[in-house]
Amino acid sequence: MGSTEADATNYRKVAGGVVMSWVYSLIWTLPPLFGWSRYGPEGPGTTCSVDWTTKTANNISYIICLFIFCLIVPFLVIVFCYGKLLHAIKQ
Repeated sequence: MGSTEADATNYRKVAGGVVMSWVYSLIWTLPPLFGWSRYGPEGPGTTCSVDWTTKTANNISYIICLFIFCLIVPFLVIVFCYGKLLHAIKQ
C-alpha cells in the first residue's frame, strides 16, 4: 500500500524544474536587450514582441533559434515524455 505522506525530494525536483524553466525562458528573452535581434511594438502598438519583420541576418538568426529551441525542442521533449508515459501504462 502506498504512503500518503508527501516526499520532500519531489518538492525539490518540482522546484528545480520551475527554476530551470524560468532560467531557460530568460536565456531566450534577454538576447534582444543586448543586441541580438530587438523588441518592438506589435499590432496596434499596445504590446511589444520580437521584431518579426526586419530581414537582417541578426534578426533571422534569432528567430530561427527561437523556432528551434523554444518550439521544436520543447515539442520533442513533450512527445518523448508522453511516449514514455504511454509505454509505462501499456506495461
